[in-house]
Amino acid sequence: MYEQNEKWTEYYRELDPGKRKELLEDLCQTEADDGANPYRRFLYEIRYTDPKDPEKEVDRFLFQCVNIAQMYRTSRFFVGRTRKELQKILEDLGFTKASDYKEAGEKALYWEIRNAAARYFQSCRGSEYRRILGILSASEASRMGQMTMDAWQMSRGAAARLGMEEELDLWCRAIIDEHAVQYDDAERKFREIEAERSK
Repeated sequence: MYEQNEKWTEYYRELDPGKRKELLEDLCQTEADDGANPYRRFLYEIRYTDPKDPEKEVDRFLFQCVNIAQMYRTSRFFVGRTRKELQKILEDLGFTKASDYKEAGEKALYWEIRNAAARYFQSCRGSEYRRILGILSASEASRMGQMTMDAWQMSRGAAARLGMEEELDLWCRAIIDEHAVQYDDAERKFREIEAERSK
């Protein structure tokens, strides 16, 4: 359902925003439009533009990978408020507009989320990730375990805790699918987390 041709796959695997912009403009000109090109451009602009400072480059989707995992951790006593906050975030990031472009819009949003997840997992491999978490001497296995926990919290964990499985369905599928590409035994590790959490 979400398969892309080779050229669009290149766009969605590219993590550098500047290179992505060039690829997007080129592909919108050279590839047959499935009806979602205006939405792809919209997602690009809304993702990388700070509404308070348009000259500043940001990655709002990447930020939400971190933020939604944090919402999972802090929402236990504030579920109602956190739900409203997350619904507003999804609207601000253009998720609610995907349906205007039917299946092509859903596919474009899915791959944009996967791109953000790939960028998140790439950042987790660097020393910055270890320094932020205070685990400078962590083994590779410990770091991979923490990344898997982060991925679960920002997807299935947050969706279940906030009762937003339907609203976050596409988000969760994209995060989980990208995690499975990046790391071995992703689904088994997710099931282990869920089994541990259900005790």
